[in-house]
Amino acid sequence: MAGGRGAPGRGRDEPPDSYPQRQDHELQALEAIYGADFQDLRPDACGPVKEPPEINLVLYPQGLAGEEVYVKVDLRVKCPPTYPDVVPEIELKNAKGLSNESVNLLKSCLDEVAKKHCGEVMIFELAYHVQSFLNEHNKPPPKSFHEEMLERRAQEEQQRLLEAKRKEEQEQREILHEIQRRKEEIKEEKKRKEMAKQERLEIASFSNQDHTSRKDPGGHRTAVPHGGSPDFVGNGRHRTNSSGRSSLRCTARKTSLQCFGNSHWQLRLIV
Repeated sequence: MAGGRGAPGRGRDEPPDSYPQRQDHELQALEAIYGADFQDLRPDACGPVKEPPEINLVLYPQGLAGEEVYVKVDLRVKCPPTYPDVVPEIELKNAKGLSNESVNLLKSCLDEVAKKHCGEVMIFELAYHVQSFLNEHNKPPPKSFHEEMLERRAQEEQQRLLEAKRKEEQEQREILHEIQRRKEEIKEEKKRKEMAKQERLEIASFSNQDHTSRKDPGGHRTAVPHGGSPDFVGNGRHRTNSSGRSSLRCTARKTSLQCFGNSHWQLRLIV
């Protein structure tokens, strides 16, 4: 392809009438490659008699676009009539994101490339070298004090929001834990009440059975002392025997219930 990297030259014995043809072919190739970033600076570029090439290429880092691009530069090339057998004039304009030192370094490198490729079309080679240099130097510009302050504030605000969110989540976990604990306490309390109620019912049931077993056939309660015969008959009258009479005169007697066998209770008189 005309204008390609490493395209061979035709030597200094080239007939003079072939220079415009080679130059025109190279310009067509450059316009096809760079599109709107290619500018033909010749005032009569469309005239019948064409001047030697004078172009401007707006160049960016190769393969990058949009917010990833921090550097750019315009490459201006003005060719003599006998180009490519004579190196063109090279300028760098409208540099962005590059220091003056970087621009001067790039210009020196382009002069060396031009000398190396003298005798062959070289504008595409020069543009390729510029884009490679831009790739290496494509870095965000240093931030101002104000920008750094705003960035720190944004980071602090983000950290504050993150801490507030963590604190809120921790409080929610603690609330849920407390609710669960209270539920367990209520459950245990209910269980204890049910057990106490069951015990009361069992005690009441035993008391009813004892009350029924201590009545005589006539429905009267009978007190039976431990180890002897009853002191009272069913109608509640005092039984006539000497030991019974003496025992009844004791007003400070204590009574206790003693269980014998299967829920059978006797009244024991303790002097």
